[in-house]
Amino acid sequence: MCRLSEQRERDLIAGVCLLLALHLLKRSIATIGELVQAAAALAAIGLAAGTALLLIAAALAGGF
Repeated sequence: MCRLSEQRERDLIAGVCLLLALHLLKRSIATIGELVQAAAALAAIGLAAGTALLLIAAALAGGF
């Protein structure tokens, strides 16, 4: 069996760790993107609900 030198083993382990770190970073960025989309959707829902309440209040007050 061919044995790697200690330096090659360290290089290989470092490469695998780097690939794992990049993979985890990619997954975390995707998660952050989903959170931003959810926050934007909640803001849009809040704006729509607030506008609807204002229109209802104006209609009840005879403004429309």
